Amino acid sequence: MTPRLKSLLSHHGKKLIMGLLFIIIISASCLTAYAATTKNITIDANGKTIQASTHGKTVADVLKENGITVKPHDAVTPSLSSLAKDGTSIKWLPAIQVEVNHYGKTENLWTTAKNVGDFLSQEGMTVAPHDTVSPSPDTPLTEDLIIQVKKGIQVTLNVGGKAQDVWTTSKSVQELLDQQNITLGSKDKVKPSLDSIVVEGSHILVTRVTTKKKVVKKSVDYKVINKNDSSLKKGQSRVLREGENGEQAKTYEVTYENGKEVKRDLIKTELIKSPTNKIVANGTKVVQRAVSTSRSLASSGKTIEMVSTAYSSDCKGCSGHTASGVSLHSGAKVIAVDPRVIPLGTKVYVEGYGYAVAGDTGGAIKGNRIDIYFSSHSEAKNWGYRRVQVRVLN
Repeated sequence: MTPRLKSLLSHHGKKLIMGLLFIIIISASCLTAYAATTKNITIDANGKTIQASTHGKTVADVLKENGITVKPHDAVTPSLSSLAKDGTSIKWLPAIQVEVNHYGKTENLWTTAKNVGDFLSQEGMTVAPHDTVSPSPDTPLTEDLIIQVKKGIQVTLNVGGKAQDVWTTSKSVQELLDQQNITLGSKDKVKPSLDSIVVEGSHILVTRVTTKKKVVKKSVDYKVINKNDSSLKKGQSRVLREGENGEQAKTYEVTYENGKEVKRDLIKTELIKSPTNKIVANGTKVVQRAVSTSRSLASSGKTIEMVSTAYSSDCKGCSGHTASGVSLHSGAKVIAVDPRVIPLGTKVYVEGYGYAVAGDTGGAIKGNRIDIYFSSHSEAKNWGYRRVQVRVLN
């Protein structure tokens, strides 16, 4: 190598080295300046923390650098246009769409609230104490969640005669009864009907209806059978068989409303015991006899003044039947006579007593004296002793 060539290489080498040194210095300065402008940012991305180093100028730049796409309804704090500074904390909440029905008005709304309660509060949707919210206020919000707020109304509910004011969000009477855990019986009555709409101030009446079978026993009266008997004198009678009442049972279906009887329907009638009819023999034999005394037999149409007393069948020793066999319990009007004056079986009219039959006798009844029968002792006592006119009718 010639001295000249060595001189040239030495000269150019120095320039090259100087140029390389300059480039290195400039690059180092740029790197230093770049590092100096790097910012450390904390991002809360829907609950997930991201530590980011960025040179972005704004919050929007930082989120974009970290792959976060912000939609119109999302919530970003601070705002997207805010300058990103070292140490800035950014919070991003993505919005979701939910459907809400508030007091019958339905809307689809975007929200970043965490749960149902926060959402209603943010939207200014009031919830009164007796309103119902479905799902519950602490339910986390999810995409396409449906929220219902039903307004509570006050109604009067009367069940079985007991009334009370209740709050409800039910639409129909059936829903109200279900909400109040009221079970209806098969015969219960509801007014208004179960499908009726419930409005503020409605009156719902539930009448409890029950039925029960009831058996009522009743006495069956016996009949009196009269038979002619030629062996007995006319006007005489004899009881051949005493009567005895029977018994029947009537079965009713009784309907009760709220515990009170409102109706009873006869289902069946059953004869438990047949009555035994009373049989009485009545004399038909006519006896002609002469009056052996000076007294004349009373003739038809004749009126006789007589002394009267009275008696009843409840006297001591009384049998309940007259000397001629007439039952004193049959309701017939009877007088005791002296057969020599008024024959037994004769129909008479007694002043103050009425029509009667001469059907009895007595040891003290002699001549123009009669003893009048009354069904009670008090009536006999009130009659006492008196003179009466007795008209013979046959």
